[in-house]
Amino acid sequence: MGQITLHVNNRPYTLACRDGEEAQLVYLAAYVDDRINELIQKVGQVGEERLLLMTALLLADEMQEMQRGYGVVNADDAADKVTDAARSVEALVERLRQAS
Repeated sequence: MGQITLHVNNRPYTLACRDGEEAQLVYLAAYVDDRINELIQKVGQVGEERLLLMTALLLADEMQEMQRGYGVVNADDAADKVTDAARSVEALVERLRQAS
């Protein structure tokens, strides 16, 4: 198991990852960072936690729209995915608090 440092919103985050996952994590972090920067252009720097939450909600919405386009989402699955996304955001916020 390795470690990787990702940069999101001009902050470094060191995470553990399995060997071989580094490139995908760098790609995903860059995507999240782009979305955060888009939000900053619209709403300004409203705080790290709020930006991460807003970005997570936008990404969850984006995912649902894509799934609807493929006709694979039912209400229960969507609710489960939103709940999972919210838990992931809460865990990320907690990690950010601990890192600060």
